Amino acid sequence: MPLPDAVPKPPGSNIYRQLSDKKLGELTNQEYEVVYNNIFLNDTSEDELRRLALIGLARQSLGGSSSGPISGKGDVIIYTQASSSVGATVRPPDGEIWQIIGVSVTNSVSPVGSSSYSLYLSSKDMVTSEPQKPDAANDLYFSSTSSGSTNIQWEILIEDHNTQPFIVSESMMLRMYSDFSGAGTGNVVNWKVAYQVLR
Repeated sequence: MPLPDAVPKPPGSNIYRQLSDKKLGELTNQEYEVVYNNIFLNDTSEDELRRLALIGLARQSLGGSSSGPISGKGDVIIYTQASSSVGATVRPPDGEIWQIIGVSVTNSVSPVGSSSYSLYLSSKDMVTSEPQKPDAANDLYFSSTSSGSTNIQWEILIEDHNTQPFIVSESMMLRMYSDFSGAGTGNVVNWKVAYQVLR
């Protein structure tokens, strides 16, 4: 049912004209942004803003959650780092938002000394300028620890002041890096990341 006394009427709506060939479940964030970036915030756009809000609510009901993690949507993923020349990156698919709730490290071979294990937050631009591995000069340093242990848990990795979960997306990633300085021969670092999907 159209909005009462709406101007323009639904057939004349710029929003519906632009999205008429799209299905709700297939509408991408980029396509949605193109529509709302062209609407002015004034009284003549009020009906178009209502239509836009309606589409936004409908999109949210399909896959998003405004009250926390989506039930049944989360996992523990293992990211493998085989050398000091390449780090590991947690980057959700486009359109998804993840809440990281834990990270741990397991070395496949017992260390012969201490290695450094670091966490960074990086934007797309940061990854583009330094694609192989993060560093404090380029990326946002989050935390680091040195250890000679085979297994390193979340609390040691993130330091006491960083214990809150944090959010990552396709454009803001978690990057993990070990320098392998105390690694045993043939060692592989397995970064285990637990997350819940927020959207």
